[in-house]
Amino acid sequence: MLDPILQKKDEIEQKLNNYLLKGARRGFLLKRAATTSKDEVRSSMQSFLAKPSATSLTILLRSMFNSGVWVSKSTLELLFSLVRLVEQVNFDPSDEATLQILRSLQTDASDTCYSDAVIFKAILGERRYCHQNPAHVPLTTVNQCKVHLILISGVFNEIFSTAAFERGANHLKDQGIIDFTKISVNGRKSSRHNAELIHQQLLDMQKEFPGKKLWLLGYSKGGIDALHFLRSHSRQHPNIVGLSTIASPIMGTNHPNHRIIKFLTSFSKFKLYRAIDQGKDLFIQGLQNSLRSDIRHSWFFRNHEKLPRNIFYSALAFQASWHESHIWMMLTKLLFQSKHPNDGVVDVQFAQFPSFFEAHNLGITDGHHLVGTRSSEYPQEALLEALIIFLCYKKRIS
Repeated sequence: MLDPILQKKDEIEQKLNNYLLKGARRGFLLKRAATTSKDEVRSSMQSFLAKPSATSLTILLRSMFNSGVWVSKSTLELLFSLVRLVEQVNFDPSDEATLQILRSLQTDASDTCYSDAVIFKAILGERRYCHQNPAHVPLTTVNQCKVHLILISGVFNEIFSTAAFERGANHLKDQGIIDFTKISVNGRKSSRHNAELIHQQLLDMQKEFPGKKLWLLGYSKGGIDALHFLRSHSRQHPNIVGLSTIASPIMGTNHPNHRIIKFLTSFSKFKLYRAIDQGKDLFIQGLQNSLRSDIRHSWFFRNHEKLPRNIFYSALAFQASWHESHIWMMLTKLLFQSKHPNDGVVDVQFAQFPSFFEAHNLGITDGHHLVGTRSSEYPQEALLEALIIFLCYKKRIS
């Protein structure tokens, strides 16, 4: 039996080592935020000076604002981490039940008695704990993947400087785990419109990387756009191995049915509006119809058998209380109040695949709807690592 004094000494040394590693990691993240932001603002400034216009000015202001937010939040995260010896995460590395689940990953997936949601919760918990406390030695490992990750963002992502979860994808690329490509979709258009954009861009990728296996990752409405794409064009893209959705309203959302939205869209019936609109869809009715729960339910019931069955599907939902949310999510929770748990935008009950459809429903984890933004304090790197570990365990990707 170890001497209690020596045992305490080892514990203090371990915590101190973790503290130093944590500070170094946060410092590296701050440096990367500052360097990337400086390059981004400089590039936007040069573009504006070379060709002044309302568009280039908007891009410059967007870059300055988003970069400022990212650097400021990274600085605060570094300062907060320096005043905490150990980061508190909703994960107990000594919990025997959790350790048993993680050890079961070393066996064949067909032998497990745990649900997909239970397994993923354990993996994500450990990966988040590792990112918050770098000295911890995990039971899980992230293997290099041969598939190519495709990021598909959601509604109005144009206001941000990067694609959803691009920061996390860059981390995986830097680690040599996986490479990725961003798909450009229109945050104001319908899923039918964006499905064509996805189709054309992936056709171009096939020419450049013939035979490359692709893993689609759809965030928010990006997941719905990906489902429409697969429904219409999957035969022309046999290299797709699966689709993972994150905070996607697979079965829709009730927000378009809110009285405020209905009141505003009622003006579209007037001739004066149609004369002004001239097909511009100022009230984004195409987008609304892509998200409405009644239309989404109907679409899925009519089309789920037409989705390709030789690929995998997975879905993850987020849940956050109003005080845990991003400021914009607090406002949406205030304006579009829901009786059901949600992430500020999507009710968790609509962010999972229905039981009659074969898919990996990965359950609900804590987080608001904007955790995929570049400046988010959420460890999106850990989330993507957890997805890779889970899908490799299930032999869905390799």
